[in-house]
Amino acid sequence: MAQTVFCIQCGKEIPEDAMFCLHCGARQEVVPQIVQSPEPKETSTPPPPPPPLAIARPSPTPEQKRPKPWMIICIAAVGAIIIIGLLIVIPGIFPNGGSLPGIPATPTSIPVSTPTLQPGPTQTVPPGTDVQVQVNKNNANGEITFLFAGGPGQKVVRTIDVKVTREDVTVLSGTLKPVALEEVVLQGTRGGTDRVEVRVTYLSGNVYTIIDRQIGIRD
Repeated sequence: MAQTVFCIQCGKEIPEDAMFCLHCGARQEVVPQIVQSPEPKETSTPPPPPPPLAIARPSPTPEQKRPKPWMIICIAAVGAIIIIGLLIVIPGIFPNGGSLPGIPATPTSIPVSTPTLQPGPTQTVPPGTDVQVQVNKNNANGEITFLFAGGPGQKVVRTIDVKVTREDVTVLSGTLKPVALEEVVLQGTRGGTDRVEVRVTYLSGNVYTIIDRQIGIRD
């Protein structure tokens, strides 16, 4: 269906492509306007509001990262405690024996056992547990022989320790097994006097000194 327009002279409806009005004959010089039905308005949902802008904060500069005064005080206090502990616990690091400056070091004496030729006391073992150990010295070369000769306590003996303190205060030691005719030979002083000791350790853990005497070339 052809569209229509209105005449510019009489206002009557004429075809769109007519050059003259069919009613009044007026020339249609103006471009006719097309009559169109109004288009329905589109309903559109308004766009969502833009998200809030995130404000980027500048990172703190080295000047803003300075430690607080109380943190510095705490660190200094902990360091002082550690240093004082090392000075007390580890002696001998400093010339004054490891003590704190201005505090005199307390001298400590450590008992030292000096070998001696003087014999000490002996103990008597419980009845029925005694053993026999023979001690002899060779007059020619000074060798001292410890010989286990048995006894009723042989089965309850764990070890037998023997020791020779020479005339020059040199100490020699050995272990004698509780076996019949078992022997240990230690070199004594040739032509001199030595100290011999025999200690018996029983299975119960008790220790007894059964021999402690001097031995010379005539013994």
